[in-house]
Amino acid sequence: IMYGDVNGDETIDVNDLIKLAKYLSNYDPETGTSTETVGLGADTNGTGTIDVNDLIKMAKYLSNYDPETGTSTEVLGPQ
Repeated sequence: IMYGDVNGDETIDVNDLIKLAKYLSNYDPETGTSTETVGLGADTNGTGTIDVNDLIKMAKYLSNYDPETGTSTEVLGPQ
């Protein structure tokens, strides 16, 4: 699993953040489904559920991303 790669294109960028936000905004708790499909990487914190905490973690990751080093101070995946 590439944590943070929500859309499956093998990169982590704002497009993943947008797709995750769409997934959550279209999520129906009664059925446990969303009209938006996401990959396993959407579980950015590795808890086994996809929720607003994943969206927050992804936003922190991207806001602290350094393109020169290709790293972020925010670590994705299980801690």
